[in-house]
Amino acid sequence: MKKNLCALCALFCLALGVVAQDAPAFTGENAEFAMIVDLNPLKKKVKDNVVLVNQATTASLSFVIYVFDKKHEEWLQFGSGRLNGFNDTDKVGATLTGDVKKYPYVAVVPTEGVKYSFKTGAHSHDLYFFVQPENNSFEAFKESAVECDVSHIHRFTKDNIRFVSNSAKIQNTGFYVFADSGEGYSLVGSAYLKGLGDTCFVHRADDIALTQYNSIAIVSTDGGHYEFSVNAESNDLYVYVEDFATPTPASE
Repeated sequence: MKKNLCALCALFCLALGVVAQDAPAFTGENAEFAMIVDLNPLKKKVKDNVVLVNQATTASLSFVIYVFDKKHEEWLQFGSGRLNGFNDTDKVGATLTGDVKKYPYVAVVPTEGVKYSFKTGAHSHDLYFFVQPENNSFEAFKESAVECDVSHIHRFTKDNIRFVSNSAKIQNTGFYVFADSGEGYSLVGSAYLKGLGDTCFVHRADDIALTQYNSIAIVSTDGGHYEFSVNAESNDLYVYVEDFATPTPASE
């Protein structure tokens, strides 16, 4: 794992949801791959849409969203969504009338029969599902991670994290962002850059202020080696992705 000094700020206020422990069982198609979320802690924050974010793979993914009708004790199909590659987002096309907040439980089910990890939260009155690799532990990515010390950062407390490509090597490249706030690294965000000069805001999947982080680590999805430099501009934290500088051999 390489080390690189950098700093990050919070992207937005995200209220995290709770994976339901005592929810009624979902028994529909691909039930073994479903994740059920208890919406009760988010009732005051969720009103409108369900949004999916692909932080798992470069492949296209499809999902069906179900809600639990407590009155009739049954799961109803709320809608479906499709994610076309890494860091893509999709607002679920609802087939039921009414807002998702009226239901106590929501289940997200991948149609490909593949197991994923999910993080969920509320932002701007929408319910977010962040689709992540089944093994989203830092250990699975550690060898290719670039670690950044952020323990010195206290004044970057507003707005967004923006990735900027200053690398000619980048071609449709995704980036995982891990963070350690004292309990080890966890996957907290993602970005996607199409090529030289492209920019992208990080999709945050946690609700911890980045000023609480001791360090973060960045991993590219293309296996490439990059360096990272940062600068605060207009209350945003810019993360510049640079080509990795190969050390010049010392002359004899």
